[in-house]
Amino acid sequence: MGTWFFCPDGGILAWIIAMVGWFFHPLKPEKNAVVKVYTQMEEFVKAIGTSHFHNAQHLVVVALSQADSILNRQSNSSDYNKLLLLQQRANNLFLTLTALSHNQHQREMETCIKQLGEIKRAILRNTKTNVVLNQENNRQHISPNIHKELVVMIDIINNKSLSLSLLTPMQEQSVWHTLLSGFNRHSLVLPNAILYGVTVCIAALISYTIGMERPYWVPVSCAAVMLGANTTFTIHRAIQRSLGTLVGTIIGGIILTFAPSGIALFFLIGILQFFVENVIVRNYVYANMFIAPLVLIIVETLNPGNSISYFVSARALDTVIGSIIGVVGVLILWRDLSHRYVPKSLGKTLYNMSELINEMNGKNRKVAKDVEQKVVTNLINLRTVYDRTLGDFYRKQTNADFYWPAIMHTQHLGYLFITCSRGKHSLGITDKEFENLSELLQLMARKVTENNSSVIVPPTEQITSEEINTDLNELQRAIMLHK
Repeated sequence: MGTWFFCPDGGILAWIIAMVGWFFHPLKPEKNAVVKVYTQMEEFVKAIGTSHFHNAQHLVVVALSQADSILNRQSNSSDYNKLLLLQQRANNLFLTLTALSHNQHQREMETCIKQLGEIKRAILRNTKTNVVLNQENNRQHISPNIHKELVVMIDIINNKSLSLSLLTPMQEQSVWHTLLSGFNRHSLVLPNAILYGVTVCIAALISYTIGMERPYWVPVSCAAVMLGANTTFTIHRAIQRSLGTLVGTIIGGIILTFAPSGIALFFLIGILQFFVENVIVRNYVYANMFIAPLVLIIVETLNPGNSISYFVSARALDTVIGSIIGVVGVLILWRDLSHRYVPKSLGKTLYNMSELINEMNGKNRKVAKDVEQKVVTNLINLRTVYDRTLGDFYRKQTNADFYWPAIMHTQHLGYLFITCSRGKHSLGITDKEFENLSELLQLMARKVTENNSSVIVPPTEQITSEEINTDLNELQRAIMLHK
């Protein structure tokens, strides 16, 4: 029996092992996603009134977005619909809490945290035990809107309210729409893809041009190193991969001197793979100490006759060269790419918020829903770009820190506008103030994007709503201070 037999069998065995969990717990990924949403919601409520508020707010939105992706399929399963309902009600509660965050009291937050914790534990237990809501107590210490959302959530948990009429219709995007959105000039996907592609191609060309023994190891190492979230992490990852591989190749060389075969080889590969899977999420250096000997054993088994030193030296040298190319590529091609995208991303977010204000004033719910999605996407992208910039070198990081107040208040205003757009809260401003607010946001967007001193952002006294005036004033101050 040759390769034609073992390759398909190996693939089938790997598929069975990977799917074992699904056979016994088919909804485990969906359940974990919803539990993560409620965990982040707890942290968000705890953070109200603290310096961690905006970061917790962002993490809730990321968790909700991830849950949307995982739960984005059609199913007639009651358990699936229950999770979907809980996820959507969590979204409603988040928007309600965002709108009321300036007026939250300690007792109200404690009640909400306790109730969210009970809901989360009920999802994890998946038992028939009912979750009880203390109606009288909660009415006294919690706002009616929050109380209403908690009542619906607990009814869903207790299987009292699983009507599909409660489900918000999910907006499905075509594959083409998702693909083309990556080519948007404000998207991070395209420049990152070009960065990765160019650097890995250069690594492959260098390795094949100089005639290395295993040239494909160089671009693989280069690509693995560039998975770092920013410049600093890329350098750390390169050092970790190189050190781990050097130690791992020595271990692999020692193992190969004993010439393992048969059952011993079978168990050895299994043990190494076990440690790789369990260690890689904890420490990249240690993971490579197991990956390197595993690769050497497999390659030596498939290519008998070569000396052990041949594979050891080739693996170590190719990994170090690939890591160096990855770091150089990031330093030359990336440089301040993330930093340059912060003002662009902030400006686009403010402009979309202005569009949302216009649609709210025009009462066009269908168009407003599309703009809402743009605002949420851009708010997440804005934080992603900013967080990535924080890992750049000190001078760029210090420059990026100037944007944090603007990002923080933009984020809170964005989610407040979405809450009002969905009818869960009212801004309490006139049509004229809607127009003034839209124009103000557009001016801020221009100021950030163009960094033009001639663009003057007027004071925000013309917006009478105290609820948004504080964030607007702070946002304006942050934008005008940044040169």
